[in-house]
Amino acid sequence: MLVFSGANVDGCNVYGMSAWDLQLDGARQQNLIVRYRPAGEKEERKELVDGLDLAAFMYFTVSNENKSLAEAGQKSSSRRSPLFSPKRVSG
Repeated sequence: MLVFSGANVDGCNVYGMSAWDLQLDGARQQNLIVRYRPAGEKEERKELVDGLDLAAFMYFTVSNENKSLAEAGQKSSSRRSPLFSPKRVSG
């Protein structure tokens, strides 16, 4: 178990995450910067999200290691899905 109660992770970079049983009571987790490289692209991208859970999910679905999920996310983005919109994603 990782206790992040009261922690401040505002503005942190997220490149991926693997965590279970997090205690986040009172944790500040806004403006997290998810950095990823979509499948087949050379340039890194970044998105702002509010929440470690969203950051982990977004990274997992769009990272280069998960090509089928990245392709689905890019297709979803082209249909203006709120999950993959260029605007901030909030929890």
